[in-house]
Parts: sequence; C-alpha cells; structure tokens
Amino acid sequence: MMICQGCCHSKRIVPENLELLEIPRALQYRQDEDKEGLVKIKQIYHIGLPCNDLERATKFYTDVLGMKCTKVGFDTESGGPYKDVYGMFPEISRLFMEDGMCLVLFQRPKPIERGDFDEGTSHIALEVSSDDFDQAADELKKAGVKVLIDKPVVRPTGKAIYFFDPEMNYIQLWSKP
Repeated sequence: MMICQGCCHSKRIVPENLELLEIPRALQYRQDEDKEGLVKIKQIYHIGLPCNDLERATKFYTDVLGMKCTKVGFDTESGGPYKDVYGMFPEISRLFMEDGMCLVLFQRPKPIERGDFDEGTSHIALEVSSDDFDQAADELKKAGVKVLIDKPVVRPTGKAIYFFDPEMNYIQLWSKP
C-alpha cells in the first residue's frame, strides 16, 4: 500500500498495483484550502431516495438490508419546503445504517415507471463486512431482488454486487478485499 496525496485534501490508502492517473489541468479543481468562498464538505448528512411504494421500500431496506427504521409518516418537522411546493408534507421513512448514516425514503407525489438504467448509472454504494458480503448475493436473490450480475465484481479496491431495490434504484453492496 502507498499513501495518495494527489488530488484530495486527505490522504488515502491506495493499493500498490493500482495506477494513479494524471488528471488533465482543465479537469483539476481548486486545491487552495485558504481561498475565500470555497465550500468545504465535511461528510454526507443523509441520502434521500424517492419511491412509489413507501411501505414496500421500507420493508426492503429493513428486512433485506438490515437498516433500523426510526420514523414512518409525514415529515412535519423538516418538510416545510416540500409542503410549499406540493401542498402537503412529504411522507417518509427514516432509516439508519450501523455507522449512523441516514437514508430517507420519500413517497413520490405521483408514481413513475422506471427501467433499469433510465437515470444512467447513478447509484448509492453501501459497505458491508467481508463476512456478510459472501452471503449477500444469495440472500438478495432469496429475497427476490433483481441482482444485476450473478458473480461479484472484484477490483483491487474491493468487491461489489450491483442490484436494484424494489423502486428500481441502483444499489451497490461493497466490501473491502
């Protein structure tokens, strides 16, 4: 392993067999930490996913992926801007992962039909332990989940399984090598 001090402000561990690519100057972003007006993102606060069927999606994320649900219902605490646009508070499920990261499922005001990659390949990647990863593909299939590729994708950075949740959101399960 080696320490990468390239384009990011924090050091990352990069496997030695992974080649670092030179980023063309036109694509490089500002690296001056002292520059005024520069937004400095600390971390992701939560992830929000829209869904057609809130109950079905909540069941999937709790029963299949093991998240903890702390709220199901109308978001009267923070849904004011949504109410201003749609005339009602959003109906949500608030779910938590082991590390405290929050996933908020939002009931769509009007259902939409989606295909596999209608919105490109945007996705969320969820980390699981190596032990859980080895069982994940089989467990997902048993639960009727549409797994994209039967075998895990193995890279120097880890291994992954790609699938769709019941709302056709593209999800990646990832584990360290």
